[in-house]
This record gives sequence, structure tokens and C-alpha cells, in this order.
Amino acid sequence: MLGQPRQAAINTFPSWKYIMVVFFVFLGVLLSLPNLFGEDYAVQISDKNGAPITEEVVQEIAQKITAAGIDVKLVEADDGRGLIRVHSQDDQAEAKRIAFQFVEKQNESKGKNTLVVASNLAPATPEWMDNFGLSPMKLGLDLRGGVYFLLEVDTDGLFKREFEGLVSTVKGELYDEDIIYDDVSMSGESVVAKFSSSERQSAAYEKLSPQLQDFTISDREVDGVYQLVFTMSDQKVRDVRDFAVKKNITTLSNRINAIGVAEPLIQRQGANRIIVQLPGIQDTASARSIIGDTRTLEFRMVNTKADLSQAVNGRVPYDSELLYESDGRPVLVYKDVMLDGEHVTGASTSPDERGLPQINIQLDGTGGSIMTSETSQRVGQQMAIILTEVSPIFEKDEYGNFVKNAQGELVKVGEDINKEAVSVARIQSTLSRNFRITGSFTQTYASNLALTLKSGSLKAPIYIIEDSTVGPSLGKENIEKGMQSIVIGFVLVLLFMLIRYKVFGLIANLALVCNLVLIVGLMSKIGAVLTLPGMAGIVLTVGMAVDANVLIFERIREELAEGSAPAQAIDRGYQAAFSTIADANVTTAIAALLLFIIGTGPIKGFAITLLFGILTSMFTAIVGSRAMVNAIYGGKAVKKIAI
Repeated sequence: MLGQPRQAAINTFPSWKYIMVVFFVFLGVLLSLPNLFGEDYAVQISDKNGAPITEEVVQEIAQKITAAGIDVKLVEADDGRGLIRVHSQDDQAEAKRIAFQFVEKQNESKGKNTLVVASNLAPATPEWMDNFGLSPMKLGLDLRGGVYFLLEVDTDGLFKREFEGLVSTVKGELYDEDIIYDDVSMSGESVVAKFSSSERQSAAYEKLSPQLQDFTISDREVDGVYQLVFTMSDQKVRDVRDFAVKKNITTLSNRINAIGVAEPLIQRQGANRIIVQLPGIQDTASARSIIGDTRTLEFRMVNTKADLSQAVNGRVPYDSELLYESDGRPVLVYKDVMLDGEHVTGASTSPDERGLPQINIQLDGTGGSIMTSETSQRVGQQMAIILTEVSPIFEKDEYGNFVKNAQGELVKVGEDINKEAVSVARIQSTLSRNFRITGSFTQTYASNLALTLKSGSLKAPIYIIEDSTVGPSLGKENIEKGMQSIVIGFVLVLLFMLIRYKVFGLIANLALVCNLVLIVGLMSKIGAVLTLPGMAGIVLTVGMAVDANVLIFERIREELAEGSAPAQAIDRGYQAAFSTIADANVTTAIAALLLFIIGTGPIKGFAITLLFGILTSMFTAIVGSRAMVNAIYGGKAVKKIAI
């Protein structure tokens, strides 16, 4: 009489466990919901310096798009950017062309090339979900697509700097040896040193040839002027170009890792081009500005001795340069650079005492010594921090695409040099390796600048010659096939479990559904990127979750066959199977973790979904299904169970 109630009581959970299970399932459903609403084709307008885009500008562009016969779905201006949603990919292409033409006129009128137009696939998540920070799961380039960049390294500018360095080296060596020369200068793709006699030419050759083995040195006489011509050897050309491309790839990797892109692809193409693929990225313009940022940092002293008003009117001293701060105020700085960005090892942002963003700079040992030495002699004087950006101007067609010549090269029509004094401050005391930059810039601008400085400078300028959001044509097919494999496998498993284990099979099926919902919700929340191999990881996870339930249910059957009461069989089945399930999942998790740490690209995608699946399947198979079993059979004198 007393045995049955005691046996029934063993299959009960305290209330907090039921609440925990319901809470996590509800949370998984909530986090997964944004994935049901898909994405919209959109055109994005933003400022590469982080300045907010006004709603008036976005509305004006939207009106021009509507006037062209394109149905605009929605116009947004938030988070500092403008977004114009349309209904199809063809509408998106035409809307981008119209927006690009408008932006080009705006940039031309302002004299600054800061506004950026980019294609985008914007989540169609309802506003209330956005307010709660809910967003859909990101898909890799092999599924939904992402951002694709084709970059070109400016080897012309790179070799120009090499020759400029060679001019300085030759002059220095000749000066040290007291060899008199008439002139040393660049001439095309070579450096020419001129002498008044053959004796001086021979002495210079004997001195320089052992030290400049990477250059071919030839002598000649032109109209009584004796010359040495320095040209770069083929091996030197290859070494300089290869080092620049490799250094730029490293810098780009640092920048991309800093903005948290999962599974990026960065690889070299040809002699001087780099391919960058960023799967799952939504803010294409932000990624474009960070990757293509070629700004360099310089510290210079302000010339307070000269008359600033005369400099503004065109009479700038020979040793100075007239620049402007971001708010338009003029500042006269010396041309001599006290320190450059090559010595910056770290950069971060924080609010100053007024709550405005500031940039905290850390220098290396050499830079710290120079800064200490220079500022100790200039306490009370003003120092300016200069950002310089040199961008080539390439010819574009009416759609905003670059024009190429017959050889496939971009047609360069000029060069845009933009210098800005981001901060002008008085040196209050001697500065060291750590100091801060303050100025009238936004938090976005400060964060992007800190990221650029921290990740390192580019060895040579890079130009984005092609950028696009990868179309969904291939991705759609992959998604359909991947989803078919998941659905077919999932349905077959559900049918098998239902037929084989009856009520317990139904419980296992509900646990499987909850498992998938939790995986999708977890990946959506942390911003993980789902790839095609990741789908394979989900299929494998479904199999492992089923395996856990099969172990439990078969153990319960064994207990029933040995004569145990139903309540005891359920309890012993879960307890006995737990260690086996835990061992299998822990060993698989270790393997998945190693794949994630060591692997790259698709391997990481497979590993991360497998890891998440192990966590969720352990929860749903052991805790979730047990909670449902206890809710049905717990606290009752059960004589027979459907299993």
C-alpha cells in the first residue's frame, strides 16, 4: 500500500526546474522569431567618417528613386545611416545608381568625398523586435551571401616611396664621403645622380655599388654631364610588392577580426590584388570604410609665430602648411613631422571628463622616447595631430562602377589628398608612451579611428575597385538543399521515434523541436554565422539528440523487462543513461572545440554549430524530456507506460 506512492514520488521536479525549462524554451522561441521574416533589398547611405546622415538627405534620395518609377518599401534614418528598402534586386541596382549620382553631387559641393552608397540586405525584422535587440541568424557567403571586396594595392605609390628613400640614401652616402654631386633626383622609374667629372662618377660608383645591391647601377655621359642611373632589380620589385601585399593582408586581418566578423576570407589574387569576403555582414558601408581606411597619423607642432590671417589669404610660410580642423577652423602647422603612426601600438576610446569621446594612444618604446624628448622641450606650445588620407580618383560610369582600359586596369584621373587636424591642444606637461587625443568627433568616428590605428598602418595604399553584396542565386539553391536535408532527416526521425516509442517518442520529438529552436536562437543572439557545413553540424546534432533519447528509452525498457515498477524504471533509465550520454557528448565537444580552434572557414562553421548543438541537446534530452515525462507520469501511481 505504501510502495506505490513512494515510487510515484521519485519522478517529480521542484517547481523551479519546470519554470527554468519553460523559460529557456520561451527564450529560444523569442530569439528565433526574427528568422521568420527574411530580408529586404536595400540601398544604404552613410558617412565614412561616422557623421550621422540626416533624414532630409535620405528622404530626398528616396523621392528621386520614387520619381524614377521604383516602389520604395520603407525609408529609415537611424544609427547614423540612411536605409532605403525596395522590393527586388533589379530595383536595388537602379536605386543604387540614383543614390550614387545624388551622393556624388553632394560630395562635390562639399569638397569632401565622405558619403558612401552601398547595396545591403537588411533584415525585415518588426520594429518591436529591433527594440528588444532581436536579430536573425547570419548566413555565410555559401548560403545567403555577404560582402565581397576586391582590393588593389597601389604599387605605383609604393615604388615612388622606395625611390624617394633611395634619393635620400644616395645623397647621404655621397655627403658622408665628401663626393660632390650636381643633382640626385627621380626620373621616371629610376634615380639619376649627376656629376661634373668622370672621377667623381667613378668614386660614387665604387662607394654605392656594394651597398645598393638590390639596384642596377649604370653609368652614362649626356652632354658632358656624367650620370649614374639607379634602377630597381626584378627581384627587388617582386620583394617590395610581395612584402607590401602580405603586410596589407595582415593589417586587414587585424581590422576584420577587431570588428567581429566570423569566418572571413582574405586571400591574394595575382600580383597586387586582395580578395576579402565577409559573410553575414549587414552594414556594408561601415565595413567598407574600415577596410579601405588608408589614413596615416602625424604629430606636428603648430606655427604660432606666423600670422594666421595672412596664411588663410594665401601667404603661407615655406616651412608650414595651412590645414583645417573638423569644425572648419584654420590651423597653421609646421611641415616637419615630430612623430608618425608607425610607432602606435594600441588605441582605444573612452569618455573624457565632459562625457565626450576621446582616443587613448599607446606608443612603442622608440615612439615613447621621441615623444618624451620632443614634448619636454615644448611645454606650453601647441601640438596638432594630423590625419592624412591619399585616395586615387578613378573614372566611373553612371552606375558608380569603375571604368577599365583594354588591359583591365582602372583608369586613374587624379588624386585626392585630404588632410585634417583632428586635435589641436597645448602641451601642459611632458608626454610619454601613453596619452590621449580629444577633439570634436563622434563616437563612431573615434571608434573607427582607434581601430585603424590599433590594427596597424598599411604598407601601401589599397583601393576598393569592386565591392558588392553577394547575390542570393547560389545561396538560395544551397539553402533549399540544406533545408531539404534537415527537414527530410528530421521528419524521418520524428516518425521513427513516434512509432517506436509511442508517448515517449512524442516527448522525444518535442524535445528535438525545442533543440532546433534553441540552436537557432543561440546562434541568432551571439551573431554566429551559419554556413553549409554548419547545416551538416545541425543534422549531426539532431542525430546525437535522438541517440540520447534512444539510450534513455531503451534503458527504461530494460528496467521494465526486469520487473521494475514503471516509476522506478523511468528514474533508473534516466540515471543509468546519463553517464553514457555525458561521456559521448563531452568527447564530441572536445573534438568540435579542437576543430574550431585549429580549423578555418567551413571547418569552423561545422564546429560551432556542433558545439551549440551538443549544449542544447544535453539540455533538451536530459532535462527537457525528463520534465515532460515527470509532468505526465510523476506524482501518479502508474501501472503501465506507453513506451
